[in-house]
Amino acid sequence: MTPRHYHAAKKEDIICRRWRLTIELPSSAPVRLQVNGEWRDIPPGKPLILEFGERVTLTKGVLHAFWADSEYAIVGEVSTANDDAHDNYFENKRVGRFSRIDEDAPAFVKLVSD
Repeated sequence: MTPRHYHAAKKEDIICRRWRLTIELPSSAPVRLQVNGEWRDIPPGKPLILEFGERVTLTKGVLHAFWADSEYAIVGEVSTANDDAHDNYFENKRVGRFSRIDEDAPAFVKLVSD
């Protein structure tokens, strides 16, 4: 499960590559998004279910969480550049983009934010 979060700048397409994916869009009003390239109003409290091959475009500021709605799911993301250090806002402030790591060896490959 990806915890509830939003991005202030990033726009992303979430693509269900295999099986089923549930996307939660917690809001008190309908959320207008492109699903498979067509605009759709998602009613408040109703999750969006993506089947194999379907996609949704999440724009900046849209609070969302997602998880497999089947035993497994393969999910892809295509997005604008993401600033990992400054553009991931989690509803639960104890959650972060990356877990804290106490390094005991030099980095082999650095992250963008390193």
